[in-house]
Amino acid sequence: MDPRKVTLLRSVLSLVAVVALGGGVTYALFTSNQVTVSQTQVTTGSADLKICNSLNSTPAGSNTWKTSVSPLINFDGISPGDSDVDISTGVSIYVGNDGGQLQDNLGAECNSYDATVTAGSSTVDMKMVPVVTATSCPNLSGDLQLRFGFDGTFTAYKTITNWGTNTSALGPTFAVDDAKLLAMQAKLANGVTLQDENCTFDVNFTGEQV
Repeated sequence: MDPRKVTLLRSVLSLVAVVALGGGVTYALFTSNQVTVSQTQVTTGSADLKICNSLNSTPAGSNTWKTSVSPLINFDGISPGDSDVDISTGVSIYVGNDGGQLQDNLGAECNSYDATVTAGSSTVDMKMVPVVTATSCPNLSGDLQLRFGFDGTFTAYKTITNWGTNTSALGPTFAVDDAKLLAMQAKLANGVTLQDENCTFDVNFTGEQV
């Protein structure tokens, strides 16, 4: 066995929707007889994300818009010193800013909502904030680095450990009902000599209003 080879596993990619501030403020009306500040109302916009693995059609209906996907991915081709290794090869995972019409955007791919979810009602444009959670990577979390991209625009590389506390959004902007293909790339630091090491984790995306 190649002593430099490390097995990389990815598990669930889940989505968390957030409510982003939008909408308007109702201002008070003032009269000459009375000074009254009426109730000030702040209304938030609606934000809703969905995810779809367009290649997952077994069982039937699995390639639908939902809130989490569990692609069967087992990547074992990263060696020390490698960079920009595409670890999302073989999957086709889309993330969408769901305003209720995601099913119409990708042709034959991801063209319906899962039976367990309802169409969204997002009203705000968003960027995505990736966070790595549920990590089981005891010996590689400081050496294995990941980056995420949509439409060829990538984040900077961060270690597994640092992605766990990430708060930065990546570009580009997702307009309402926009769906983009997710890419994940990895690199491994020089000098890693461990073999037969597994690294599993979940990737979560939160929408941040633009």
